[in-house]
Amino acid sequence: MEILQSFQNISWLPKPNVVSEVLSSTLPPIGKITTVFGVVTYKGKVLVAHLYRGWDLPGGHVDNGEGLMEALEREVFEETKVRIYQPTLVGYQKLEVLADKPKNYQYPYPESYQVHFHAEVKEICEFEGDSETYGRDFFSFDQVAQLPNFQHRLGLIRFVLGGETKNPHF
Repeated sequence: MEILQSFQNISWLPKPNVVSEVLSSTLPPIGKITTVFGVVTYKGKVLVAHLYRGWDLPGGHVDNGEGLMEALEREVFEETKVRIYQPTLVGYQKLEVLADKPKNYQYPYPESYQVHFHAEVKEICEFEGDSETYGRDFFSFDQVAQLPNFQHRLGLIRFVLGGETKNPHF
């Protein structure tokens, strides 16, 4: 396990909070995993979905009774119409809420995890945008590094693409 970078007071979590990007080959506590993301590669680039929240890695919440791999394959296909194979754990984001538990907070408290898997493209199917996903594309690391939704996971993406985990920009 290696902490690649940490951020404080991320806007989409109750404040105060800390989000840590962790390179790991071991899953965090399974009961605290809420979300899976795919760092899906093809010809040296990363699959990116243009979602309602902007350009981001394909992924989403794990449904009740669903395994992590099932959720990963479902979310990647739903958002990009890409089928994947050989997913392997890369690491996770540890989300820590440092304040009292907010009323109606629906996630594990005080910490939860967003797990990231690397997978290869198995099949690229015909894509038609919908109300959730407007587009898909394959981006280089330099392109991904310019996007706001990727700042908290650049170390994991760099690792997947074969680069060093340490970044002088962190």
